[in-house]
Amino acid sequence: MKKHSPEDSWFHNDELLQCVADLFLAGTDTSSNTISWAVSVLLHFPDLQTKLFEEISSKTGEKPPAVEHRQELPLLQAFIQEILRCFTIAPLSLQHKTSADVEIGGCFIPKHTLILTNLYAAHHDPKTWKDPTTFNIYRHIDKDGKFVPSKKVISFGIGARSCLGEKLGRIEIFLFLANIIKTFEILPDPKSNRLPSIDRGIAGFLYIPYPFKVVMKSRI
Repeated sequence: MKKHSPEDSWFHNDELLQCVADLFLAGTDTSSNTISWAVSVLLHFPDLQTKLFEEISSKTGEKPPAVEHRQELPLLQAFIQEILRCFTIAPLSLQHKTSADVEIGGCFIPKHTLILTNLYAAHHDPKTWKDPTTFNIYRHIDKDGKFVPSKKVISFGIGARSCLGEKLGRIEIFLFLANIIKTFEILPDPKSNRLPSIDRGIAGFLYIPYPFKVVMKSRI
């Protein structure tokens, strides 16, 4: 905006406000729904919730979990990576377009072709993942009990056009979940008498869980 005069610039205050709104919404909806899926899963696996609580408590002591604790919490990191794999928040990612004619694997793709990346399919490919529909955090843990980051979990996209908020998003999800699990025991809502579905959700641009209620029982 500073480099151009008002007459020759296409970028004005309205465009700036729209960009800020896009960044804000993209960063809040995705992270909040990832956390909602995680809470749903913890209701289904109370033993896993206990293990995560014990790991977090043993490594953080009386301090609240912080970013510097991340490398000391392999189970929590594996849990988050499996959440990102199983519940692909943006199943088809964002639209892209080819900038030139290209041939890939013998298939010709002309310039200006709309490209959608099926992240859900990549995360549920049986050639890559054993029992892909099964939630299993230990597929991300090695024989020494260490967390194994996977380049095959691509929830934030890959390459030059990957999500610019990936680093912040991962930190947000880690901090929220670590502090929630340490502070509260997550229990089913006794009034509903049923657990939220983790087999299916509401599919649109984002894949989100159906609304559900829980009881957050303080551990303090």
